[in-house]
Amino acid sequence: MDTEETIETTEEEVLDETKPLEETSEEESSTTTSPEELEEKNKRLYARMKKAEEELKTFKDKPKETKVSKDVPDNVFDLAKTVASLKDYDPTELDFIQMMSKAKGISPKEAADTEEAKTYIAAKRQKVEEEKSKLEPSTKQSPTEQSVDDVTDEDLKKMSVKDKEIFLKKIGW
Repeated sequence: MDTEETIETTEEEVLDETKPLEETSEEESSTTTSPEELEEKNKRLYARMKKAEEELKTFKDKPKETKVSKDVPDNVFDLAKTVASLKDYDPTELDFIQMMSKAKGISPKEAADTEEAKTYIAAKRQKVEEEKSKLEPSTKQSPTEQSVDDVTDEDLKKMSVKDKEIFLKKIGW
């Protein structure tokens, strides 16, 4: 394997080398092949193989580029620290922290400590608290129900027996 045989190729052979193999095999199969044609074909195939081997060598010689992500901690303890620092956030807050981390090119832990993240999280939590603290309507009547005075004869005809019983109880019957 260490000894390699070199064959000098002419321009004509190099041009033939670019022909797809299928085309050449169809053309050659339709005619009778002479030993000279076979030898020429073998030379082209050999040159093609050598070219492929050279390309393979160049790919093998290139150093492998490893992509190291900033999001992945170096060891397990860093990962545990990151998880512990982010455990108090809900999924939407974590999405915001992740976006900040990617935008600024910093770790998620550092992104959570930024002023923007703190402001966003505080505003979001305050909004949720305000929504929870709003009182429910004090009336027991649902907004879709009509008041007793607004019920017409047609509405009474359309009501089911159960709805009529409820209506009659409301008016005091």
